[in-house]
Amino acid sequence: CNLPADIDSILPRFSYKLSIATLENSTDSWEWWYGVLLRYVGQNGTSRINSDEIFEERRLGSWVASQRSNNNRVNTGRGSLSPQRWRLLDALPEWTWDPIDDLWELMFNALKTYIVQNPGETVIHSTIDPLGRKIGRWVVTCRTRHKVGRLSTHQIKQLEQLPGWSWQPIKDQWQVMYLKIKKLTDEDPTAIINQ
Repeated sequence: CNLPADIDSILPRFSYKLSIATLENSTDSWEWWYGVLLRYVGQNGTSRINSDEIFEERRLGSWVASQRSNNNRVNTGRGSLSPQRWRLLDALPEWTWDPIDDLWELMFNALKTYIVQNPGETVIHSTIDPLGRKIGRWVVTCRTRHKVGRLSTHQIKQLEQLPGWSWQPIKDQWQVMYLKIKKLTDEDPTAIINQ
């Protein structure tokens, strides 16, 4: 079958899609996807990719998530990821086998740094660190997850070691203010407390 020389002007990106389809159907699927991931890394400088990300009109994020899942199954003896493939993925820039844990550590360290740089300042829901990370929202999420039992013992201990950490900051602030007022009125029963 002879295609017109200007096929891409008739059917936009036809040549590209044909070459992708040919490649997909003539190579091992894993190696093909790995090649797509390498191109992504080449363009973006990182292998960190959201599970819903589309790259080159393919669901690359889904494939990456399935590789992480395959690794987890390998660790339990039910996986399909070979040691060679594991090494290839693990060698990629910023590759992670557990992006959720990595994000938690990143945000925890951002919070810790913020507290050190801003001693005595209360982290509220709208607090953003100098790099634009929404650490206030992250703190609220941690407190909510703790309340429903969704934080690990290690995460709980890490947070509780931070200066000024509180699981119930409003209640704790009320108690602190109450004790200050009580001390003041104990010392001077005629004291007038202004708001």
